[in-house]
Amino acid sequence: MPVTFILNPNAGKGNAVALFDTLRPDLQRDFPDYASHITAGPREVAAHVATAQALGHDAVIAVGGDGTTQSVLEALMTLPAPRPALGLLPLGTGRDFARTLQLPLAPDAALRWLATAAPRPIDVGSLQIDGVQRYFLNVASVGLSGAVAQRVNGAPRKRPWTFMAAIIQTLLRFVAPRMRVFADDLLFYEGASFILSVANGRYFARGLPINPLGKIDDGRFDLILVESMSKPAVFAALPTLLRGTHLRRSDVHHRTARRVRVEASTPPIGMDMDGEGSVAACLDFELLPRAIPLLTHDLPFPSGA
Repeated sequence: MPVTFILNPNAGKGNAVALFDTLRPDLQRDFPDYASHITAGPREVAAHVATAQALGHDAVIAVGGDGTTQSVLEALMTLPAPRPALGLLPLGTGRDFARTLQLPLAPDAALRWLATAAPRPIDVGSLQIDGVQRYFLNVASVGLSGAVAQRVNGAPRKRPWTFMAAIIQTLLRFVAPRMRVFADDLLFYEGASFILSVANGRYFARGLPINPLGKIDDGRFDLILVESMSKPAVFAALPTLLRGTHLRRSDVHHRTARRVRVEASTPPIGMDMDGEGSVAACLDFELLPRAIPLLTHDLPFPSGA
């Protein structure tokens, strides 16, 4: 099938393009009619995605991490239906949505997986950030994770320890913001929150299972809210997050919803969306059921819906 690969030259600490080049013999075997483009930013991504649709390509495959996938998703969502399917070739550092799909992370294995995948409809998150429309596949978070994402994205160079260093540095000065959270128009929580995740996928922050019950085709967000807690309590609770058992804690709240509204008591509030940091005073989320076809095998954790 004809496909377009969109490459982020900064993904994988700048190694994604070189890794992709090593796969070209396999690409010519598995995708003999393919195009590839190295992009400099969202405008170029949007232009290449629109061209792929005009040429009748069956899929647009994001080559990089979660940020690259999110850029391609946003470009696809602006196109009229029927849209090309979205695919992932996870050559970046953040590959959390690939983990949800149980997609192999080794480049050659991931390419073989893609070559035998088929398009299946999955849910997409829609987010209004102070009136600006955005889309995401995986997880949007408010609170600590947003502050960490801003610190990581602002680092001049991303090294293996950058993310953990950002967590520690942020924790030392972090003050949990106060907010009101509405789920399907009903008040879900009011007060200080350490983290609020509005999740479609299961993992964030490079492999942490924040949403162990998540399904990407059930038409619902999973909300995971962690109340404000002391710094020692945070470190004590961290092992439960690593194991994916944190939903059992009394200071962690979970529910599902189709629509979510977050109002910051002291705006702006730090947030991140599929690893991209930002700030906002008000966030409005809506889950778009089965809004885009995704190249995958049988969906992991199917909803049965």
